[in-house]
Formats: sequence, structure tokens, C-alpha cells
Amino acid sequence: MNSHKNARLTFKGRKLLVQRIATLGLMPAAEAAGISPRTARKWLQRFEQHGERGLLDRSSRPARTRSCLDAQLFERIDQLRRCRMHMRQIARTGGRSVPPGCRLPARPGLSCRKALDPARAPFRYERDA
Repeated sequence: MNSHKNARLTFKGRKLLVQRIATLGLMPAAEAAGISPRTARKWLQRFEQHGERGLLDRSSRPARTRSCLDAQLFERIDQLRRCRMHMRQIARTGGRSVPPGCRLPARPGLSCRKALDPARAPFRYERDA
């Protein structure tokens, strides 16, 4: 990842910060880097836990979100919708609020009742001659 142009510390700066903390101490090293002691402590802890890889930029994307479905819940929603249960009831049963609960059956294409019923073949009269 690239650091933004106003970032106080880049990878090299964080590495230097950790070295300064080892020699000078936390407060003087943080003051020399122009950051708070809390931020310096954060980078020190990351260095202690992960080594130099801990000083690299990390993605701000969350590791997991509430809208993710596990396979078991997805199967349960699929079964309930095929039993013609209303989407609001499915949301309550699945432990979700109504708007996401209504979006869940839409993923496999079960949001409308028309998708639940198979299309009937048209009744046609056919004769041999």
C-alpha cells in the first residue's frame, strides 16, 4: 500500500521510531517523530507481535461484515422461502433486520413468488390429423 502524502510515518519512519524507542525511550522517540505516545506505543506493539511486517500499511477493509452469510444460514433462508414464508418473517427468523433480511432471498433469485412456482406448460389440444 502507498502512504498518503501527509502521513507522519512511512515504513522507514516506523522502523526508525522502533529503533529510537529502544535507545531513547517511548516519550522522547514519539516527540522526535512528531506523533503521540499512544501512536508510538501502537507501532511498538505491532513490531513486537509481527516483526517488521507489522510496520507495513494494512488495509482498512474489515475482516468480516455482518452482511456475510455462512452456508448454514443461507440454506435455512433458502428452505424457508421455498416454503413460501414472507421475507419479513425470514428476517426475524434469521436474526437480521428487515432490509437485509429482504435482500437475502434475492441472492438466489427467490425474492418474488413467481420464481418459487415453476412455470406451467400451456394446455394445448393436439390431434393426429
